[in-house]
Amino acid sequence: MHVSQENIKAERLAVFQSHTRPPSTTNLTPPATLANMRGPVSEVEEWRGPEADDFGHTVVVFMRNGKLYRTRHPIRMSHANIDDLPLPEEPIPEEHFCGECQRDPLTIAPSPPPPDAFIKMPQPADYDPEYPKSLGQSLADEAEVYEILKAHPYPNICVYYGAVRQGDSLTALCLRRHTSSLADLVQQGAELDAAKVLEGITAGVKHLHSLGLVHNDLNPDNIMLGEDEVPVLVDFDSCGRVGEPMGSKGGTPGWERPWSVSTITEERDIYALELLDRFLRGEQVVDQV
Repeated sequence: MHVSQENIKAERLAVFQSHTRPPSTTNLTPPATLANMRGPVSEVEEWRGPEADDFGHTVVVFMRNGKLYRTRHPIRMSHANIDDLPLPEEPIPEEHFCGECQRDPLTIAPSPPPPDAFIKMPQPADYDPEYPKSLGQSLADEAEVYEILKAHPYPNICVYYGAVRQGDSLTALCLRRHTSSLADLVQQGAELDAAKVLEGITAGVKHLHSLGLVHNDLNPDNIMLGEDEVPVLVDFDSCGRVGEPMGSKGGTPGWERPWSVSTITEERDIYALELLDRFLRGEQVVDQV
């Protein structure tokens, strides 16, 4: 599937939680600031822990002339004035959003993609200059997982159409799109058959475990439901093989055991299933966070 760099950048903008600043009407004088920038701006707060005083900093990602830039400041988004932030001198290298998947053959996504497709790309707000290749590696690792799952399809596992490549680089994954997460539906007060939903989630997890895989990040945001209430597990960027080192993989705070482990085990998913059972029965789970 051939996708131009322009299309890749346009798709990447779609993953931003963004707003657009109006064009500047004044001449720019060094140092340039974010007030002079055009295009989407993504702001993400990063925390050191769950307490009110554990705030770390706000990461800001923005685009100028087709290039992505990243900066951060020690003030919360609600209190910050991004006009005061200096413009970083160098953009994020485009290749840091690309992965290298060694699998051969690699399933290539159809072009054009199916009408129900979702193109998953690394999110620029997750870029960490201290680990510049981590986004690309995570994308390649997830592609490897989806290749295994494609060879062993299951109703409760997200459908993978293939990978998107630009030259020799892996740039995105093409997946079946689902519109509503379990978290969304519960928040909206939807009437769900809790036993049926949990049964489907459990079946999907058991299928993963039969393949030697652990999801590692089971939570209501990573479980999608259609009109038939069949739950589908998505988001396999934390997935790994049983016994592998955890490395940088991890779950969502509040949905994993509070103590850390050095290797991937099925117990991580089993614990999350216990919390999902409580969640579906209307019990308070957020206090685990």
